[in-house]
Amino acid sequence: VKRFCGVWLLLCALIALLQAGCSSNYLAASSENNIDLRGYWEIEVVSSDDARKLMQKEIDNADGRSNLRKEIQRLLKGSGIALVRQEFGVLSADSMSIEADQFSFGFDYEPGIYRDVSLGRRDRGIWKVYSGWDSDVFTVESSSSDIRVEERYLMEANGKLIVDFMVRADGDTVELKRVFTRQSRARD
Repeated sequence: VKRFCGVWLLLCALIALLQAGCSSNYLAASSENNIDLRGYWEIEVVSSDDARKLMQKEIDNADGRSNLRKEIQRLLKGSGIALVRQEFGVLSADSMSIEADQFSFGFDYEPGIYRDVSLGRRDRGIWKVYSGWDSDVFTVESSSSDIRVEERYLMEANGKLIVDFMVRADGDTVELKRVFTRQSRARD
């Protein structure tokens, strides 16, 4: 009986762990408190990390290689950090417009590109993208074979939009914070 109870407790603990692990990977189609990210946003340079931090990490990776073979392989594969710098407009945006409906978000970065992010799981080129709301934080997780990117859009009580950006590529993790302030209209 004691052995059966021990096995039963172990099984219950494993189930609880699995459920906890799975629940953190669940993104909802809407925020808990109807957060509205739509509008025109301008970068707050003083409060934001400099996106050149990514470029510096790329340079450090290239300079820090002592093994010629590994460096040749890195150059042949291409730098994951360089790819992320190109693909994710929020890193270099001076401003952005966000539009949204019940199915997707549209991000128009200036300078940069327009990006449509459908809610749920989608394939977009080399990326597998999973997006939705984690409570009141709009989250976009993008991954490819060697690269993982997470963007978290959090509206603060003071009306600022914080974009926490994390990339794992080339054996490194780089985190950046970009802070945006909502403006009444786009400036010319």
